[in-house]
Amino acid sequence: MPVPDPGVPREWVDAARGAIKDNRRPPFSNRRFWELSGGLLYCGCCGHVMRHDFRVSEDGAWFYYRCQHRWQNGIDACPNKGFNANKLEPPVWQFVSTLLQDPSKARAGLEVMIEQERNRTRGDAEREEKAWLDRLAEADQMRRGFQEQAAKGLMTLDELANRLEEIEEARKTARSQLAILNESRQRLEELERDGEALMERYAGAVPEVLENLTPEERHRGYKMLRLKVLAYPDFRLEVNGVLGSAQEVCRFEPL
Repeated sequence: MPVPDPGVPREWVDAARGAIKDNRRPPFSNRRFWELSGGLLYCGCCGHVMRHDFRVSEDGAWFYYRCQHRWQNGIDACPNKGFNANKLEPPVWQFVSTLLQDPSKARAGLEVMIEQERNRTRGDAEREEKAWLDRLAEADQMRRGFQEQAAKGLMTLDELANRLEEIEEARKTARSQLAILNESRQRLEELERDGEALMERYAGAVPEVLENLTPEERHRGYKMLRLKVLAYPDFRLEVNGVLGSAQEVCRFEPL
């Protein structure tokens, strides 16, 4: 295809290309995957989630996790300072990968958590759901009835507004309870599904395989394990989730 003349002399173009030929795009200092992001890491002092952050200096980029409560409300809100991400993440994975090499322990922890979730949804869950659905249907029927009465002049508009407000509150309550029941059922289904994937993909794997997992794969495994890590100012880490109740991981090196 013919290209129209842009009106820029060729020597200008060549000079511009020569001036920038050695330029390199500066590295994006936040270009890393945070293994413990997304609600996995919490402050051991105040219990708030720890968010990831980074700083760039002449010596390079620094990646760390810090208490969100302290970050939002000042140093008096929480004594927990930031932790070097490159110091904190490896011991967590070392602890988890060691346990994953014993599939019986991983399976036992998984079954306990699934049973706990089943106990929350077991019993009269179906009967309770039906009862709330019946209440919702009853509220809809009452609303139609009051609207018909108002249309026939059997009640004032103010009376209708009051009745409809009461009915709407009843509808909100019913919908809220139905949502809770549905979320509980979904949590159980997700846990069972993640458990099978966990056992197939991670549990019982040889150390070499676990060691070579990418940060994204580790993060995915943590999510399946329902991992929760607590970090303390004395550089002590505790972990709980499918693997069992809170237990000390290690004391990692400071910044």
